[in-house]
Formats: sequence, structure tokens, C-alpha cells
Amino acid sequence: MKISDIFFVIKRRFLEKRNIIFMFVSCFLIFSLLISLTIYHYFNNYKKDELTRNSFYRTISVSSSITPHEIEEIVNLDHVIYIKKRNQGTLSLTMKNFANFKDADIDIKPLLDKNELKIIKGRLPQNADEVVCATKFYPYEIDERNGFNHKYFIKDKNLIGTSFTINYENVTKTLKIVGTYDYFKVMDSMNTCYINEELFNTLVPIDPKNDYDIKIDKNENVEEVASILKNMGINYHVPQTSNGDMESLKYIPIFASLLATLISYLVIYYFIKKKIRYHISDYGILKATGYTNKEIYKIELLENTLIFTLCFIITTIIFLLVYYYLINIPYVSYFVFTSTENLRLPLTSFLLTYLIIFILNVICLKFLMKYLINNRSVYDLLEDKL
Repeated sequence: MKISDIFFVIKRRFLEKRNIIFMFVSCFLIFSLLISLTIYHYFNNYKKDELTRNSFYRTISVSSSITPHEIEEIVNLDHVIYIKKRNQGTLSLTMKNFANFKDADIDIKPLLDKNELKIIKGRLPQNADEVVCATKFYPYEIDERNGFNHKYFIKDKNLIGTSFTINYENVTKTLKIVGTYDYFKVMDSMNTCYINEELFNTLVPIDPKNDYDIKIDKNENVEEVASILKNMGINYHVPQTSNGDMESLKYIPIFASLLATLISYLVIYYFIKKKIRYHISDYGILKATGYTNKEIYKIELLENTLIFTLCFIITTIIFLLVYYYLINIPYVSYFVFTSTENLRLPLTSFLLTYLIIFILNVICLKFLMKYLINNRSVYDLLEDKL
């Protein structure tokens, strides 16, 4: 069996009307599978992603009654970044003419760990009058009055170098924006800025009765440090995630993926069966000219694989265009890509989708070829006797 003969047969039939219809249906099925598998990846990795990005889950609280000696011991423990009195955490302010813009609602946080922030442009603050703000900055609350859209975003080049003044509790301070950071990495909102820790504590003095917070370098080391604290006889509290709803929601895309797979199987089975019946006499001619059942099967498999591959490429391009369009819609960008979990495009979703379609194609084709072709004589095939 020459490869040129195979492609001659495929070329003659590839753009038949039934194949074109099959392509459109296949594109829809592949698109459905890609969506289901990508959303499953989102829910399945939500907890892990939140633990990694949100430093809250790497913070152990201990009582304010611990002794200076115990504090010194904790500071010297492996994996401990710092131990500090808990502050308010976030100061929400309404600014006038923020960064030469308009009125702005912004969140101010103390810069406790400089290694926590990933600077996109500019640099980290070095002086008490310097500040870094979120890249792709949006200084408004999300409401209908402001119309959450791109025209209100402040770009890096329009942000760095500008100044704004804080007026809070009889304290006035002018701050210069010297850099922007990746707000997604630390799960901040898009209107967050970090200022010097001492300045923040001046604005919002720390209550001596507040507990201490111990920041750990990585989430996987929290349990180790907690165990040491327990052996030291220190009472502590480790924040727990509350992702029960997210855990249960991941079964929805699993069900959707299984349903899409079942529908794909039925559709593929139907179209392959119709195609084989339509070309039944062609198989008789091929058999009469010396082609074996195995060679005919290879021709059909290659033709279907080319169809599915073309559909997969087209659908992947459409899927990526839809994806990048969605992530640029402000509401989607804020709620899905900023404050919770990044809806990534895992390579496994694409590979698994192609693999599912290919395996379904092989299963359906093997069964139908055996049932409709292999056990038929050349005479029956030529006479179209099914």
C-alpha cells in the first residue's frame, strides 16, 4: 500500500459535505471539552493556588503574653521571616486627585516583607515618603457609578513618579510612587499601595494587646514551625482555608467533561457509521484491487485523524482568542484573575482533549469497520448489501 494511494483516496473524499458538517460538529465538541477541562483545573487547583499566593495562610498567630526570650527563639527558627505585633493590615482611604487622576478609593498596606512583592516597573520604596502601587491600577470601588472599565485604569507610565497626599487622623504625608508590583502574585485588589511600615504604624498605632504574627517563608513549612511552637509550650493559631464549596464545585466540570465525552462518542459513532455506509461500495473496490481490511482501516483512521487534527487546531485558536478576550473584560479580570485564582490554560487540558477525541475515533472506527466491512464479501460491498 503506497502512501500516495492513501492520500489520493483521502483527498478525493476530504471535503465532502458530510465531512464539512462533521468538522463543524467536532469543533463544537472539542471546544466544550476544552472549557470543561480548563474549568476543572481551575477548581481543582484553587486551594493550592490560594495557599501559595495568600501570605495569610503562612502566618501563625501567638499570644501577646509571650516573653522576649521566646520571641528571640522564634526569630531564630528556620523558615521564620519575622515576628511582629499584628497591625490593622489594611487602611482604606478616599483620596482627592490621586496621582493626577480623579477621586480614588485606595487600600494602604504596610510593607512588612519586601521579598513578597514582585516589582513590575520602577523599584521598591527606600525612603519613608515612597510607595509602590499595583500595576494596572484601578483606584475605584466596583460600582455602577464609576462604570468599572478600562478607561479608568492607570497605566504604569502614568503612575510612577506621581505623588499623592495621605490625610488621616491628623497625620498628613505626601508620598511618591516609585514602582508598581504584581498584585496578582499576592492576591491584592487592583487599588492597593504599600507604604513604609513605620509610617503605617504612625497612621494606625498598634495596640499593645494585639497578638504577634509569625510569617513563614513557605506554606509547606508552617506545620514544622507550628510543631516547634507546640514543643516550646506556646499556644498558637494557624489559619485554615474554607474551600469546601470550591472543592465540591470541581465535580461540576468533571460531570460536564464526562457528558461532553459521552456526547462526543455518540456523535463520532453516528458520523463514522454514516460515512462508512455512504462509501460502502468504495471499500468493495479497494478490497477487489487487493487492499486488506487492515489497510482500509488505516486509510479511514488517517482521514479521521486529519479531520480531528484540523478541527483541534482551529478550535484551539478560537478558544485562545475567546480566553484572551475574556481576561481583558474588567469584571472577569478582577473577580477571576485577581482576587481568587488565575484561570490558567494548562497544557494538559489541550493534550487530554486531543487524546480523548483520538481514542473515541479509534474505538468507533474499529468496531464499525469490523461490524460493517471486515466480515462482508467483495460482492456484498460492491452491491451495497448491508
